[in-house]
Amino acid sequence: MTRRILEEAVGEARSILESHRLALDSLADLLCEQETVDGAQIEAILGQFEKRDEEKVLSGPAPNGHEPLQGEDSATANVLYHA
Repeated sequence: MTRRILEEAVGEARSILESHRLALDSLADLLCEQETVDGAQIEAILGQFEKRDEEKVLSGPAPNGHEPLQGEDSATANVLYHA
């Protein structure tokens, strides 16, 4: 029972992250450039992507060139990327 609840929560979290991947990658790039961002900058970036259709899940390298994690951790963290 507990395992099922956790697996469903992980699946839902993964789905949310994957559906917002482009916006999250853009925010990560901005943070790498500026180290800190304010609410207006976050809203501006998110606003750009709300207008786009992000329903498709990307595979392969992210727009910033980061590759998906490989190995045993990739099953639960396949939306995380390393440089």
